[in-house]
Amino acid sequence: MKQGGYADGIEAVKWQDPRDLAEMIRTEHPQIVAMISAYLEPEQAQALMEHLPDELVEQVIPRLAVLDALPPSAIQELSESFEHLLAGEPQQSRVSVGGVDVAAKLLNRIGPPRAERVLDTIGSIDPELARTLADRMFVFEDLFETDDRSMQILLRAVDQKLLVSALKGSAPKLEDKVLRNLSQRAAQMLKEEIEARGPMRVAEIDAAKKEILAAAQALEREGKIMLRSQSADLVS
Repeated sequence: MKQGGYADGIEAVKWQDPRDLAEMIRTEHPQIVAMISAYLEPEQAQALMEHLPDELVEQVIPRLAVLDALPPSAIQELSESFEHLLAGEPQQSRVSVGGVDVAAKLLNRIGPPRAERVLDTIGSIDPELARTLADRMFVFEDLFETDDRSMQILLRAVDQKLLVSALKGSAPKLEDKVLRNLSQRAAQMLKEEIEARGPMRVAEIDAAKKEILAAAQALEREGKIMLRSQSADLVS
């Protein structure tokens, strides 16, 4: 999210306790809530969603998905809606906020069961938007962020041929993470197969990635792995 060009007063939103902010805006129009969510940092928006009712979140997410920028009029609207909270005159510039990618990341953060309910509701109204959000939610490269234990469980659940196809041309850091979570012998075999594999169609690589992602998400729904681990959420 770009910083600059808008009133310093609107920054006050970011300093509010998520629970207090949720109470303050739960009766506002979903478009207002979407604009506030877009303006917040991802962690703050996630915390805000946790304190808002599902029926409101279901109306906020699709609005957030099509909100690419906050124009001066929107900043003015926010300021007027929360004049007791925000200070300063909005300046005349647009603020880039992300759109579909921001909405997808927020869905990732609110947890699979709730995200699925929200997507089902969106899908009944706008199936194409629901598919777009689902495709953007958790991508293959995001597996690099999973903890090693979850990665090991996933690797035991997928066919090595899929790994060869999915890792072909992938980021070195992801390949390294996969290799270090295999036994020495299995890692060496996988590395040799990847190096020996000839040119592949992008569609074939993408299909392998989607199949592995589907397996990962199924394991997460079963509670066997955690795809979106946050250090602050873990207890050692």
